[in-house]
Amino acid sequence: DLVSDQLDFGLLAGWFGAAPRDQDEVVAAPREPFNVEKLNAINAQVSFRAKEMIGTKLPLDNVVIDVSLEDGHLTIKPFKLGIGGGQLAAQLTLDAAQSEVAGQLAMQLDDVPLEPLFDPFNPRFPVAGIVDGKFAVAFSGDEVGLASGRVVYRRPEKNTNLVFTLNREQQAQQWALEVQGDGTFRGEPASMVFSGQPFALLGDPDARIPLTLKLALAKSEIAVNGSVAQRGQQFDLNAAVSGPGTDRLEKVIDIDLPKLPRYNASGHVVRNDDIIKIENLKGKIGASDLSGRLLVKTSGQRPFVKADLKSGTLAYADFDQLRQKSDEPFDWDKLRKVDADVKIAAKRVVVPEDLVLEDLRVDAALQNGLLKLKPLRFDVGGGEVALDLALDADRKKWLYGSIHADAKNVDLGEALKPFGLAQRFPGLLDADLDLALGGTGRQGKQSTVAVSETGESRIHYREAQSGNDVHFIISQKADQTGIKGDGEFHSEPFHLAATVGPLAWILSPEPYPLDINIEMLETTARIYGEVSDPLNAKALDLALEIAGPNPQRLDPILGFNLPDLPPYRLRGDLSKRGDLWQFANFKGTVGDSDLAGRMAVDMSGAKPTISAKLDSQLLDFDDLAGLVGAAPSDDPGETVSEQQRKKAAQQRASDRTLPSDPLNLTRLTRFNADVEYHADRVNSDTLPLDDMAIDFTLKGGTLEFKPLKFGTAGGAVRLHITLDGSANPAVGKIEAEVAKIKLSSILKNIEVAENSLGVVGGRATLWVTGNSIAEMLAAADGGAFLLMGGGKLDALLVELAGLDGGESLIRWLGEKQTVDIRCAIADLKANDGKVEIVRGVIDSTDTRFDVDGSINLNNERLHIVIKPEPKDVSFFVARAPLIIEGSFKHPDFHPSTGSLIARGGAALALAAIFPPAALLALIEPGLGSNAPCRAFQDTFKELR
Repeated sequence: DLVSDQLDFGLLAGWFGAAPRDQDEVVAAPREPFNVEKLNAINAQVSFRAKEMIGTKLPLDNVVIDVSLEDGHLTIKPFKLGIGGGQLAAQLTLDAAQSEVAGQLAMQLDDVPLEPLFDPFNPRFPVAGIVDGKFAVAFSGDEVGLASGRVVYRRPEKNTNLVFTLNREQQAQQWALEVQGDGTFRGEPASMVFSGQPFALLGDPDARIPLTLKLALAKSEIAVNGSVAQRGQQFDLNAAVSGPGTDRLEKVIDIDLPKLPRYNASGHVVRNDDIIKIENLKGKIGASDLSGRLLVKTSGQRPFVKADLKSGTLAYADFDQLRQKSDEPFDWDKLRKVDADVKIAAKRVVVPEDLVLEDLRVDAALQNGLLKLKPLRFDVGGGEVALDLALDADRKKWLYGSIHADAKNVDLGEALKPFGLAQRFPGLLDADLDLALGGTGRQGKQSTVAVSETGESRIHYREAQSGNDVHFIISQKADQTGIKGDGEFHSEPFHLAATVGPLAWILSPEPYPLDINIEMLETTARIYGEVSDPLNAKALDLALEIAGPNPQRLDPILGFNLPDLPPYRLRGDLSKRGDLWQFANFKGTVGDSDLAGRMAVDMSGAKPTISAKLDSQLLDFDDLAGLVGAAPSDDPGETVSEQQRKKAAQQRASDRTLPSDPLNLTRLTRFNADVEYHADRVNSDTLPLDDMAIDFTLKGGTLEFKPLKFGTAGGAVRLHITLDGSANPAVGKIEAEVAKIKLSSILKNIEVAENSLGVVGGRATLWVTGNSIAEMLAAADGGAFLLMGGGKLDALLVELAGLDGGESLIRWLGEKQTVDIRCAIADLKANDGKVEIVRGVIDSTDTRFDVDGSINLNNERLHIVIKPEPKDVSFFVARAPLIIEGSFKHPDFHPSTGSLIARGGAALALAAIFPPAALLALIEPGLGSNAPCRAFQDTFKELR
């Protein structure tokens, strides 16, 4: 009759077959089977009570045990103990007096928590929840098995409730156990059906136990049938698994699983000690299928894997999540930890970007760290590629090996079509590569590389239609690799000379040096610096120097249109981090303008996103002509390419003035952009521009300038332009504001006197459609309202006349050749490219001039009539109207010989949009407090 406040179970461990231990150690579970013959050695009556038991992996309390042992008959009743706030109650009868031990154990669980039961044994995978239930275990000879019962597992906070029913049935003179489970596990329906023979607990540990198991959870199913030895070292099972993908299952069981799409697989799995075989393997993952057999042997110095697999289709995307993360260097030690013999045959392999390889054959052997692929072959782009590879990873510090590859008649355009590069490289590729790897890593800038003695590697690319025919030669040396390229690209000379690090360094995560010089399409470029982790292109830190006649020459390489600009030369830092490319700290010239700043291209989104911040100390405005489809000036001293010089000559010979070259606006849909540009000073032969600022965004094919600003002639011009390049033809809107512009400065090229013309201001709105500047203006709708204050009439008209009409205008003015201008107003309306002067007035001190007519932006012709209305009959008596007509390029000025054009009486069309009082602020702050345009408001009201 024993009572204990605290009992250390470890002190009694030896009696139960466990190894002796010191008092302070935690007892391990018994490692030897309990010897039941001990039950015949003694009779006993024992009553034991303990408030707490220590020295076990489980927290036990409130222990009550009554034991009766007489002539080999053992009865334990009651047996009660507390476990983590719950209670386990049991009673045991065992007859060890007979030749075969027999007995029964009945157990009841009430609110028993699983966490303290499982955590001490497997802390990595904690099992939480509460168990209630009753069940019985029957002993018979060497067999022991569950007889019957019902167990409930619940975890309310995880929406889990499972009910297991245990039944014992007699099958073929043996007792079989059947377990059925149903309920909800973490909110997902779950079910289980298990059927098996009683376990040979006391007998042969190698006895095979038949079993059948079906498990369904989160739409995934597992089915197993066969036999398992008690100690698990032998089994013979037919297994099948299926599911809609592993994402849902992973969330339910809260264990990291390989990320797979819909899958199903079946096979015959056999284990005999250290050998596991999978025969008749058939499976499908996503669009990929696989069949064959596998063998894994775990004994020996390292595991051995043998596989013979076949596939109709293998899609890289189905296994993408299984590969090593791209930002982690490959662990070459893996090749030293396993031996393998693998054969794979696939009719069709879909690699990234949907590139298709056909008739893939892989024969790989890995032994003692030596990997051999002989051969790896496949068809791609209508051609054949074969590769032999040998890598010796069984070195302490580095890899040694060799690669030999042959490619014949590979249609590179077809092969690169999934990458969107088919149009850029549509030719055929032949290659004969003979490369060697090796070394112990870097020592300063040296490397002990095993150099191939088989000669140089050669690559030949040809495409007759585009005039491409280029040969590359790769030479490998101990401390560097040289690459030379010569031939023709787009029927123009092509030269490449590159020096890069030894090929062995490619396998290192350390920076890899390169220096590449290339000449093509009249453009020269040098790229030099280092690439971190070159296999993964994790980071680039390079310098770029590039010069050429026009960025557009590079369009065939880049696959999209660059701006049409004069000859340029730039140098800056080219870098890459992840999907972000940057060209920073660059400086150089474009035409006669300087340019500096930074650009970035983010490739992480569905479309590339370009951001830039650019500055010029001096902008030659003529250098931007190509952006609107015009040619820059080729006057002496101007920097232009030969192509642009020809275009300028064609432009001079043309009767048209508006740029008509297509702007190819569909390219705006291929990327997004956010660009800022500022020029401190602007040099222009035609306009007195002071500075310029451009801030535009491009998103979804819509280009928006917000705004485009010019400082000019003492004032400013602000343009807000929206252009939708996704439409064909493009559609857009142009809003302009002109403020405090000195017209005499604008017309300085025709030597207008400083006080001849006044200050101009106004606003305009145009809706345009077209793919060139000429097309847009030819379809323009909208209007404009302009004001001018100050100036003199003789300068305004005579000087505007130029060489052709000056004499006629002087005669037209008569004796009164100088007339002060108080204010001028122009109201213009555009409809389908035809601009009508709805109302035009020039108000002088003694005469008002009415201006009527039209400007046709379709055919670039104009017809304007200026009619004098004297306030005093002594002025301009019987003067005919002045006619300005002809083409934009060659206008003609002359007095009218016919009847006067009737003055239009329509209201100003845009008065509601552009209130005159508001427009006065655009000119009068520069005219003084007594400005005549403000005094002209009464006249303006009269005109309305």
